[in-house]
Amino acid sequence: MTRSTKQRHDLEFAGMLSTPLTSVRQPKYRLGRTAADLMLGESDPDHRHRRVLFQPELVVRDSSRP
Repeated sequence: MTRSTKQRHDLEFAGMLSTPLTSVRQPKYRLGRTAADLMLGESDPDHRHRRVLFQPELVVRDSSRP
């Protein structure tokens, strides 16, 4: 995936360009908070690894509209 054809994240300026770019918005705060909680949990000898999934949001802008 190259940055010239697809955006991986919703960049702050994506909506301000002459042709606003469609992007994917990630829940940044929740990602960071969960990562910190998982990392801190590693110090507990009884911890269990778990899979955490987040729901991204597709931000459709003019770059992908007909």
